[in-house]
Amino acid sequence: MPQTASRYAIGLKILNQLVSEMNQPSPGLPSAQHRRVACSFRDQSLLQVFQISLTSMAQLKNDVTVTENAASSKLQELALALSLKCLSFDFMGTTIDESSDDFSTIQIPSSWKQALEDQSTVQIFFYYYEINKPNTSKEALECLVRLASVRRSLFTNDTSRVKFLAHLMTGTKDIMQTGKDICFGLARGLLHLASRSLNRSILRQCLFWC
Repeated sequence: MPQTASRYAIGLKILNQLVSEMNQPSPGLPSAQHRRVACSFRDQSLLQVFQISLTSMAQLKNDVTVTENAASSKLQELALALSLKCLSFDFMGTTIDESSDDFSTIQIPSSWKQALEDQSTVQIFFYYYEINKPNTSKEALECLVRLASVRRSLFTNDTSRVKFLAHLMTGTKDIMQTGKDICFGLARGLLHLASRSLNRSILRQCLFWC
């Protein structure tokens, strides 16, 4: 791996490890203290780390050497893994009741709204799913499942909710039209978001957008 790519990989690995450590209790550290640290990281740094992962994936997508270089392809996997760790973060720090209606809802902070409403965010994950590499496709799909499960209150109006859901539904439809199997979790997430966020009239608008 070239020196520049090697440094890039080290940076992504450090961020992956950082998010992982912030998302799990540290041995010897009281749980309340760990949660304060995790909340501070969530509020001050996690969105920036997620944006770094998105920027990295976009840059690597446009790098023609990546598809020809196994070492460079590793960068794609690291960037995707970082996105997944960010979207899998324990935002609330509470144990969720599996019988609750909010069991599958991702409690993403309001500060993430602009990043998620950007159409390129959803598109980049569909791109990495469709390139059909086992590692990247699996993690890209897991990211899409989480995006489909974001809390409805993240969206301040019906228009933004329609656009977000339409981006997910369009990408899912395109995959199905290629003959690929679509993850049950993603389909369930879309239904979950639609049923809890939109009335029938708005859902029809969303289908029209697709």
